[in-house]
Amino acid sequence: MIYRRRTYSVVTEKVHLFHEFFHTYLLPNQLKNGAKLVGRWTNEVTALWQYDSMEAYKRIEEAVRRDALHQLAQQNRHRIEGCIVSKQEDFLHFTGQYEYSKQIIAVSAAITNEYNEVL
Repeated sequence: MIYRRRTYSVVTEKVHLFHEFFHTYLLPNQLKNGAKLVGRWTNEVTALWQYDSMEAYKRIEEAVRRDALHQLAQQNRHRIEGCIVSKQEDFLHFTGQYEYSKQIIAVSAAITNEYNEVL
């Protein structure tokens, strides 16, 4: 499992334009072509995308770039001109599953009646 983290520094007054662009073009195109959005944060517009492998990422990214929605996004990039100050992208490689097993508890008791007989 790998994760692609892309972080944008966005002009505060124009962040709404970036969010609109993301939801109109970038998000639906990635989802349609097999990417999974793990999370997105707005203090620094960070999107975390999950892929099964680097090969899967390359296949999905190629499909995204061939998609008509990508072409439409490129034609509409002028709508967010001056919005993005900088962009950074890196890949995080998953090191393993960190799920912890639930504790199993066993309890035993001797239950007796009023005659001290074990039930």
